[in-house]
Amino acid sequence: MKLGVKDRIALFGVLPQQGDFVTMTVKHDLSDKLKITQTEIEEFGIKSGEGNLTWDASKEKEIDFEFTELELKLVKDSLEEMNNKKSLNDDTFNLYKKFNA
Repeated sequence: MKLGVKDRIALFGVLPQQGDFVTMTVKHDLSDKLKITQTEIEEFGIKSGEGNLTWDASKEKEIDFEFTELELKLVKDSLEEMNNKKSLNDDTFNLYKKFNA
């Protein structure tokens, strides 16, 4: 699945903050996979300030990620919980569509 910087940042906010050992192991593995690298910070001109991240979207390239069954389940379950609580926003709505296509 191809994800851009915005998708990856939004996905970090979707993942659970607590859970059992399995959930947290999968979350940490997924976080390591999705992390923004120093190379990407330089390449896309990512900057943080005033609580926001900005970057040059014209330089951005989506990256194709392979997810394990457990990682997909964690993301889909988290997004479904947000959907059930009617707490999807524009960024998480786009993730919901990507992961449930």
